[in-house]
Amino acid sequence: MNGKIPVFVFTVFLLTISAVNAQVFWTVYPDPVPLEQSVLLEIENRTRSTIQLPSSAPWAIYDSQGGLVFGPIGLPVMIPVPPLATQQWTWDQKDGNSQQVKSGTYEARISYWTSSQKVTLKTLFQIEQVTLTVSGKATPGGRITLNLHAPTSTGRLYQLACALGTKPGIPLPGTRLLELNADPLFFLSILYPYPIFDNFSGITSKSGYGTGYINIPNSKILIGVTIYTAFVTLDSSAPGGIGVHSASKTINIQ
Repeated sequence: MNGKIPVFVFTVFLLTISAVNAQVFWTVYPDPVPLEQSVLLEIENRTRSTIQLPSSAPWAIYDSQGGLVFGPIGLPVMIPVPPLATQQWTWDQKDGNSQQVKSGTYEARISYWTSSQKVTLKTLFQIEQVTLTVSGKATPGGRITLNLHAPTSTGRLYQLACALGTKPGIPLPGTRLLELNADPLFFLSILYPYPIFDNFSGITSKSGYGTGYINIPNSKILIGVTIYTAFVTLDSSAPGGIGVHSASKTINIQ
């Protein structure tokens, strides 16, 4: 042997890797997902053949008991997904009656056709009971109160932040997504919070509560500006040190 890999060994290696990756993947992002945050559903075709979706919305959400929570209405047409292609949908966490679902374990299901059979894929995911409520006067010179609740992060350090947008957001460890952009307002609210961003970091109570405030400067130039806010808790044992995070909330200054 002269240090070169024989052609047949290299070929077998490539075929083995292809066989391992030749699957159809059904994924839910993020997981876990905070209450009220949009859920991204994705099917990825890593096989060498085109698969067929039976409609434009071939997925549904079920609860932990197997009961149907939400099934979108799709066009009854076959949708091809070629090799190495993906299809995505979003779910707003609303049930069939347009009501916000509760926290807990859910299952996303999707069906597709190969050239010979129908296949159904199932993926479990969690919706966390992490909430952020906004109250007060969103006017120049007004004061906004931000009440956060993270029942599973009691006695943990929390960090609130604001941003001027939510997309693409900030990726967090574990396929999670913080719905705030890393823009100048985001860094201002974290690095130089006071006096505008008051109590934006602190310790959650024994019940997982915390409170922050936004003291809006008394300037009419701010009328019509929209900002977004969310929070995370810190946990050294969690992926990347981030415990839980909230969905973003919108604040329209009027």
